[in-house]
Amino acid sequence: MIPYFQLGTIPLGHHFRLSLFGILLMTAILVGRWRILHLERAEGRSDERIALLCLVMLVFGLICAHVAKIVLADIPAFLAHPAIVLQKRQGIMSLGGFYGGLMAGGVIESASQILGEPGWREVISQALRRV
Repeated sequence: MIPYFQLGTIPLGHHFRLSLFGILLMTAILVGRWRILHLERAEGRSDERIALLCLVMLVFGLICAHVAKIVLADIPAFLAHPAIVLQKRQGIMSLGGFYGGLMAGGVIESASQILGEPGWREVISQALRRV
């Protein structure tokens, strides 16, 4: 079984709590995005396209991570009431986030090839080679 540990929250007033997991997630996203954009600038290329790719993959990843957590926790309840995805807030599942981001990248890559633009795979592979 995967080791599990509980991350706490920081109370901010009576009605608001700041999750430590959220802080870690935000830090990872910002550092990863900064590193990719930094490498793009160091190569002398425009970082606008890769910044858009990061944003789209982030949004799709977070949405799919939430949906995967809700759906896979109780499939019969989801099949009976699909709107349960919009009602519950149970957290996220990292595997759902990975596949959501991967799907978004695939859609953008396909659209780039259809439009005749250079693909995202070259940009990402060049960034990963330097890490």
